[in-house]
Amino acid sequence: MRDLISVLRTFGGAAPRHTLYAHGFTQRQLQQQVMHGSLLRIGRQWLALPTVDPSVVTALRAGGILGGGSALRSYGIWVTEQTRIVDVATVPHSSKKKFNGIRRVWHEHAADADPWRVTVADALWQYLQRAGRLDAIATLDSALYRGQLDLDGLAALRDRAPERCRPWFDLVDPRAESGTESIVRVSGLDHGWTVEPQVPFEGGRLDTVFEGWLCVECDSREHHSGLEQYDRDHRRNQNVLRAGGRWHRVTHFDVMHDLERTMQLISQILSQGHPTRLRFG
Repeated sequence: MRDLISVLRTFGGAAPRHTLYAHGFTQRQLQQQVMHGSLLRIGRQWLALPTVDPSVVTALRAGGILGGGSALRSYGIWVTEQTRIVDVATVPHSSKKKFNGIRRVWHEHAADADPWRVTVADALWQYLQRAGRLDAIATLDSALYRGQLDLDGLAALRDRAPERCRPWFDLVDPRAESGTESIVRVSGLDHGWTVEPQVPFEGGRLDTVFEGWLCVECDSREHHSGLEQYDRDHRRNQNVLRAGGRWHRVTHFDVMHDLERTMQLISQILSQGHPTRLRFG
């Protein structure tokens, strides 16, 4: 049944029965694969590969599809909140049967779904209903950076967004390569400093540059982990010092769990002053 597995993979690992019937598979064939353990049956309508993301299974069993932050994670978009709770998108008048470990978000565009998750635009709209300012900006930055949202889509989303969120869109910047960079950048702007993300420097780039001379590198769990990367970062930071600048590294923990202290330290470094601005490019 390689063809069936291939078809399911094109749908991200899960699809409703009627979709598989449309691809030529019979009810008997599907039942046999369920009995053999090659397919996972979810309710009456859905079939999935055993390797599908558990959050997808949770959403489908709850009578909906992935929405909000859970859908955004499935697209590879940064979501600050790390939780086992699954955002389940359901139409407003659907069953409200309680399931542990889920959070329902309402979805009125089911025809646009893909097929077990809402679109990026709808997931962002759902996320903005409850997200805080820094988290929302980091997520929007990530969606733009990853090409999951374009500027027209951003403008349309702004029109749909809650009133409280609309001023945040002025601070969105697609150059940030991680959520921690976005949070540090916006926090710096809130302090009244000039902050530029992803500044070219000696053939590479610096994560964020404060006031034209303090280079703040934002480590994340995905990057800066290998020895080769560490050596490159070390050489670049030495070159920043040789050019007359200063650099400071903040970790994922610093940003996500101790942001106030992190910004206080950056403020202390900046208060010491610097005689000249660096030349980038």
